[in-house]
Amino acid sequence: VLPIIGMGGLGKTTLAKSIYNNKQIDEHFNKKIWVCVSKKVPIEELFKLILVQLTEEKVEVDDRNVIVGKIGNHLGGKRYFLVLDDVWDDDQALWDDFFTTLKGLNPTNGSWCLVTTRLDQVADIVSRVLMTENELVYALGRLPDDHCWSILKEKVVGGGEVPDELKAIREKVIKRCDGLPLAASVIGGLLSLHGKEKWRSILENRLSSLSGDEDRVMQILKLSFDNLPSPYI
Repeated sequence: VLPIIGMGGLGKTTLAKSIYNNKQIDEHFNKKIWVCVSKKVPIEELFKLILVQLTEEKVEVDDRNVIVGKIGNHLGGKRYFLVLDDVWDDDQALWDDFFTTLKGLNPTNGSWCLVTTRLDQVADIVSRVLMTENELVYALGRLPDDHCWSILKEKVVGGGEVPDELKAIREKVIKRCDGLPLAASVIGGLLSLHGKEKWRSILENRLSSLSGDEDRVMQILKLSFDNLPSPYI
């Protein structure tokens, strides 16, 4: 089990997707399963989410043994790669039960689970839940300023020349990004919707509300929502 941990907007899901879609993953594993968790769910619901991905059909039963049995029919003897995206539940007993059950379906075949989470305690629990020799956690850090700038200017001008108006606010706009690729993408998209003459006022007014607290992702998404180009959208 390998957790990817980091604050919201860093690109944990994007990184997980790039791994999930990698050709080497396809060559190494017989099955791939992607489950977006995004909230605390009972363990039966978690197994049901996995079964839905395996069958691509609605699961009508609620009995855990039946659900796990059907999962076993799909995964038995196969090496699989499971992604649990955006995990929030830090219940030790739940993860002990969950991974022990999955391991019982395929005791020694080298299957892997990739977990993305914002919470240190979740990463700590899932990384050592099976008591393997190596406790692995990948902590995703903020992007360097030049990487944020690359994302932002790509959104604003594509492959074109960077105008002087954008160069003039480079340092301040990078500071607003705060190392978050999500922020760089949204801010770049916002600037692209307006003429150059408005960029500085956008930076000083609309972007001034972005702060470094824990609600920063919602601030960024609200900024994007509030500035959609059409009221109908």
